[in-house]
Amino acid sequence: MEEMNNQNRNNRAWILLCASLLAASGCGSSTAETTASTAVATAAAETTQATTAETGTYTDLDLLDLDGWWVRPEGYVSIGISLLDYFYVDSDTGTWTGYDDYGQENGMGGDVWIEDGCLVLTGALGDEENAIPILDEYTLVDDNGAPYFEWTDDPGFTGDVTESGITGQWFANGDTSSDTYYVFHEDFSSEKCVMGSITNDTYHVTDMTGSAPSFNGVSIGPENYNPMQITFDNDVFSSLTLIANGKAFLSDDQYFIHEGSENDPDVRSECVLMLRTWKMTDESGYYMDFYPNYGVALYDSSASEIAPGTWSVSGGVIRIQWENGTEDELSLEIGDENSTLHYDTEGGDFTNSEW
Repeated sequence: MEEMNNQNRNNRAWILLCASLLAASGCGSSTAETTASTAVATAAAETTQATTAETGTYTDLDLLDLDGWWVRPEGYVSIGISLLDYFYVDSDTGTWTGYDDYGQENGMGGDVWIEDGCLVLTGALGDEENAIPILDEYTLVDDNGAPYFEWTDDPGFTGDVTESGITGQWFANGDTSSDTYYVFHEDFSSEKCVMGSITNDTYHVTDMTGSAPSFNGVSIGPENYNPMQITFDNDVFSSLTLIANGKAFLSDDQYFIHEGSENDPDVRSECVLMLRTWKMTDESGYYMDFYPNYGVALYDSSASEIAPGTWSVSGGVIRIQWENGTEDELSLEIGDENSTLHYDTEGGDFTNSEW
């Protein structure tokens, strides 16, 4: 089991790092970048040694000098999604471990040492070594010499799972009597119950930075979409993205609503709208998709005609604001298996049945 867990962590680390880990620190990514990184690292090392000679504090850095917590500097702005903002260097074992905003291990980690003025990390991008230039025992820099990570005795994790709205029970299709549900606990343990069969796991919460979905080159809905995502240690290929302002998520052609919101008809309507693609019942070939960022797209079967817009639900009424400035109101009839979307403006109904 331990070997399997390690393999799972390596898989997760590979997926996570593709987005960001050392995007700003190009050490080891190509011959040209390696040369540049080595030059920067050498310069950083020379600066450190020169400073050392002047101050008399130390002559050479070893791993013990960098032991402890490393976090992003205040005001740091990531290029893209930053998936490693905290890590711990253990000089006794010669290893490092990555952590998320909630103080949990994020599956990233490996061996660590100092070489040529860089802190070298393994286990982040496959078997490759990733080097971050060292300015001094308190600062790691990127290839431009800008602060990249800073040493601290208190990582100050910003996430609070109890305030995130994630803990508690999530009911399949909002049915509190269902024997299919999720439970998330404050200690990051979880249960997934499918028709009475329970699987135990541990989970992680990530604050994602999203962008508007693109459909055939057309941007749909708002750009500033920042959902929370839940991932698991054992079920590494499963992830849950919160929708409906954090009150629900979709999984296995079902929607799950958090306790306390299961009787909110607007939350349920939002879930049903996003669950599947909608097709016009008169076979005219028109479809409609509702996205978690509250973008909506109406399109024909060839997707040659796409009408983007935004949507909202209030008091049972679905309102769509199209990019061309027009507005529509729709009503939703929710069924046990399939549902119907009444769209009078288009002169017909849409269904979300699995046609």
